[in-house]
Amino acid sequence: MNSYDWGQVMTSPFGIPFFSDVHNLPILNEFGQNKFAVEAPTPHPLFQTYVVQATPALGVVWVKGLSEARMVDIYGNALRTEVDRVAQQLSGKYGHGAKTDLLMSGSFWEGPQYWMNSLADQQRLYFYLWDAKGRASLPEDLMNIYLGATGYSGSEGAVTLEYSSNRMDEAERETEIGMSDVL
Repeated sequence: MNSYDWGQVMTSPFGIPFFSDVHNLPILNEFGQNKFAVEAPTPHPLFQTYVVQATPALGVVWVKGLSEARMVDIYGNALRTEVDRVAQQLSGKYGHGAKTDLLMSGSFWEGPQYWMNSLADQQRLYFYLWDAKGRASLPEDLMNIYLGATGYSGSEGAVTLEYSSNRMDEAERETEIGMSDVL
């Protein structure tokens, strides 16, 4: 499938090794463009849905965990607490990620009572980022980790955790080349 040196230890978010063949995992759904919903070998209790991007030549290059959408207060307290708790868990393995808590300039959702509304309206960002180019101590095969809050309404949100391998650019090129076959 690919030419990666399998003697090296691979990063395995949720038990899914980078650069492994996606067909070694229980595939629940295929979304197209090399993205698949899979069953995670070692799921985290917060996340219910797992999505991977895997190309024929490279294998798994991206892994995403999604929590269930849940009702939260308008201040987003429970959602922020969940994101912060997972960030603390990740810090134990990868060091501290860079935290962003930002309300976009000019947003009309000012005030703490509009925290969830601003998140749902994509006028607020709340996430942590571990980046190999930054100060995080990531394994060689890992480009970055993104952990963030997603708002669906003023009272409903979820947590997203994404791991991107250091071969994402190659995977994107492979996917683009493959798209020309369908035209």
